[in-house]
Amino acid sequence: MEKRKNISNATSWYQKSVEEAFSLLSAATTGLTSDEVKRRLTHYGYNEVRLKRRSAIIRFLLQFHNPLIYVMLLAAFVTSILKIWTDTAVILLAVVINVIVGFIQEGKAESAIESLKKMMVPKCTVLRDGQKRVIAARELVPGD
Repeated sequence: MEKRKNISNATSWYQKSVEEAFSLLSAATTGLTSDEVKRRLTHYGYNEVRLKRRSAIIRFLLQFHNPLIYVMLLAAFVTSILKIWTDTAVILLAVVINVIVGFIQEGKAESAIESLKKMMVPKCTVLRDGQKRVIAARELVPGD
């Protein structure tokens, strides 16, 4: 068995010629063989994105993990020590509004990702063993 080249995500594939891409991927114009596909699936795994969904509480609490929030909380602390209660209240209100807006935006972004995931085409056409085949997109491997 030949030594497999390490395929990097940093490779600028758009700058490579077809021959260079085939060489780097150890592929050919006839497509991959079934045995090679099995080896690559074992080595690289399935072609799928796994999204780790966090609970709403964790997502809300992580909104406080932000340098701007730290500075604002420090300012609120300093103004409270100086007994400037109006400034303290305004700063804390700004922190709460910032956290709520961030929480809502992150929730909308997660919903958008879920919607995009549902819109993805689950099948694709590849050339394997010299023949066109329709396969599940998750079974794509480097070189297809």
